[in-house]
Amino acid sequence: MKKLILPLLLLVSTISFGQVYVGKSDINTRHLQYIEIWDKPIKSIGKSYALVDYGQMSDDENKTSWTISNRNGAPLEFNGIVDVLNYMYRNGWEIMHNKTTDGYESYLMKRRAGYIAPDVGISKIEKE
Repeated sequence: MKKLILPLLLLVSTISFGQVYVGKSDINTRHLQYIEIWDKPIKSIGKSYALVDYGQMSDDENKTSWTISNRNGAPLEFNGIVDVLNYMYRNGWEIMHNKTTDGYESYLMKRRAGYIAPDVGISKIEKE
């Protein structure tokens, strides 16, 4: 029985891929190597939201199209920047550099070596 469970767990863990939605777009399926991320703390509720710049354009003044969200576009709440960074690491990103600008900490991140995002580099013909 133990010989059956271990291969099954390994198979399930390799099939599952993370998804990082920014607005309503899954950035893990885009041909991106670098992103910039920073947190937007909401002190009144003790949570934060994470904003991601991957080169997108936005006419949105409050930057909701820059916020890490669920697949419906609702912003995800985090317990702080470390929670955000752990979330991004689990989804295939690692920190390259950080900086402070106007009191905000931002992180330049790159896709982690060896991480294969779902559907990246697969044409529509191959998917069918």
